[in-house]
Parts: sequence; C-alpha cells; structure tokens
Amino acid sequence: ASAIHRVELENIEYLEAQNKHVLFMLADGRVLESLDPLYTYESKLPLSEGFFKCHRSYIVNLMQIATYTQKEITMHSGCRIPISRNCHKDFKSAYFSVIFQEAGEDY
Repeated sequence: ASAIHRVELENIEYLEAQNKHVLFMLADGRVLESLDPLYTYESKLPLSEGFFKCHRSYIVNLMQIATYTQKEITMHSGCRIPISRNCHKDFKSAYFSVIFQEAGEDY
C-alpha cells in the first residue's frame, strides 16, 4: 500500500521530494517514504483536501502552517518550506480559502 493510505490526511504536515523518493513528514514526527514521484500525489492530495504544491519539491498541508512570508512557510513543527516565486499569489489565496472554510465549520 502506498504511504498515503497508512496515515490520516490531517496527520501529514508536508511531502518533500528527495532523490526520486517522496518523504511524508507527519505531524507526530514520523517520516514515511514512498518510491512514487511527487507528481503522483498532486492529484491524490488536492486543494479540496487542504494540500498545496508551493514548490517543485514540496506539497504542504495548509492546516499545518504556523506562519508564512513571501519566500517561505513555517510549519507547526518549525520546519521551513520554500515558496517558489511564481506560487506566492496562488498560495495565499489557497491558504485563506482553506483557513476561512475551516473557521466557517466551527460556527
């Protein structure tokens, strides 16, 4: 089974492509490794599930973000993820749509 089926989506903090492998960094500190290329997870982890590809090597869980700047995202774990220059505007709108959607469910 692929790494994605072994964890709940909300436990995925981010995915990182590294040397033809994909590392799943989990909120609990565990790391799962997949031999599938990163692009196979782009369709499996869509924006509708709260995921966003912010860089050619990273897909982040928008619900796991602590802060961000124009150049990087800081996750709840403290890990820093780069945002590619041409992604920043799309990232911001995706981030706010997911955050406000979540906030709406609480009221």
